[in-house]
Amino acid sequence: MQSGSSALIQQKILIVAHDPAREWLEIALTENQYDVHSASNGYAGLELFKAHAPDIVVSDMTLPELDGLRLLEVVKEFNREIAVIMMTDGEELSQIIHAMELGAYTCLERPVELCRLRESITRALSAKGRAPVPAKGERALPAADLSKTVVGKSAGMREVQRKMAMIASVDSNVLIEGEHGTGKHLVSRLIHNSSRTKGHPFVTVDLPGLPQPLLENVLFGQPGGARHASAKGRKGLFELAGKGTLVLNGISGLPPEDQEKLLRVLQKKEFQPVGGKEPVPLKARVIATSTTSLAELVRAGTFREDLYYRVAPCSIIIPPLAERREDIPRLVIHLIRKINKQFRKNVKRISGDVLNFLKEAEWNGNVGELESVLMHAIICAEGEVILKENLSWQRSGKAGEGQTGLTLDEIKSEHIRGILESTGWNKKAAARLLNISRQSLYKKIKKYGIQPV
Repeated sequence: MQSGSSALIQQKILIVAHDPAREWLEIALTENQYDVHSASNGYAGLELFKAHAPDIVVSDMTLPELDGLRLLEVVKEFNREIAVIMMTDGEELSQIIHAMELGAYTCLERPVELCRLRESITRALSAKGRAPVPAKGERALPAADLSKTVVGKSAGMREVQRKMAMIASVDSNVLIEGEHGTGKHLVSRLIHNSSRTKGHPFVTVDLPGLPQPLLENVLFGQPGGARHASAKGRKGLFELAGKGTLVLNGISGLPPEDQEKLLRVLQKKEFQPVGGKEPVPLKARVIATSTTSLAELVRAGTFREDLYYRVAPCSIIIPPLAERREDIPRLVIHLIRKINKQFRKNVKRISGDVLNFLKEAEWNGNVGELESVLMHAIICAEGEVILKENLSWQRSGKAGEGQTGLTLDEIKSEHIRGILESTGWNKKAAARLLNISRQSLYKKIKKYGIQPV
């Protein structure tokens, strides 16, 4: 063993795998200065685990004598904190998900790329505060901490965080369900940024907003000359997403004929541009979102059951804000910091009666509505404290007496007007602050009849 910093990186790794992969991995990881032990079956691996107390276990999913899933379960009974990396031979997704539910750190498909395995080991050790010193020319990869970006400590939000971490470690489509304003877009983005899709395109489309004749062209694209010789080709969103993520918002509103087209794409993992002759491989992860339960729509016969199983091998249900009121104070702090940064404000405190109002209000628009209320209050605040008079336009709900009783549409209209006025009616800047497209902003201006005063 070398002296100096090398002595700091002698973490123990146990490999339980079939030959010859076991021998190859043992040699490769030993060269990385890990203390490696290996076994070719589950029972032998368990004995080595008890004898050497490794920091990381790398195991095949299928093993002779003691199955890899059972080995994972037993190892976790001995040490809940140990990271276990499972190697799969293309097992059913349900088995991979079961492994993640049992506590596997990640699942890697065989033949395992050594660089991916090293990255996974580095991440796992980093999460335990025991990462080895990176070799020259390498950099440590910090594990994603989703609890700091998805705000909330309620049981419902801890479950959301747990599922996000699990999904980020597998390559599968995802269904995210939740009411308007619960944060489906945020969760989609975080899954993208926490997966190997990070660095690739993140593409979103609102399916209900697409005119029916254009939907197929927008999703699948159109090659040059598809309709006439001078036609210019245009890539569809499936192709633009590349190896990244395509988010299909409002999938519950997809017409039956388009449900069938989407099903074929997900089944074959390829799509046909409109008028094209050659299929294009589908490389992106597909995330579908819905404000209504797809399972209920399947039971009602309005959504295809086979498509449901294609879009929802993994699913997340984001609870409404009314079911996690204990998260509201923490959300308020997070949103005030965010809005301060957006508008260069310096609000530092919120009065007790205002916080009580926010904790008791109904919040039918969920976190999105809470953010709108706080944004308006911060814009109106003259000092460093949000006062009750800054909520003079507050929405109806369990907030006590003296409310103006504005409807949710009136709140949205006032909020958009306030943003437009703060930007001097610069629609591009306003759309960026509202986190919507300019086209969506124009639609809302028309819908609410917003005009400069």
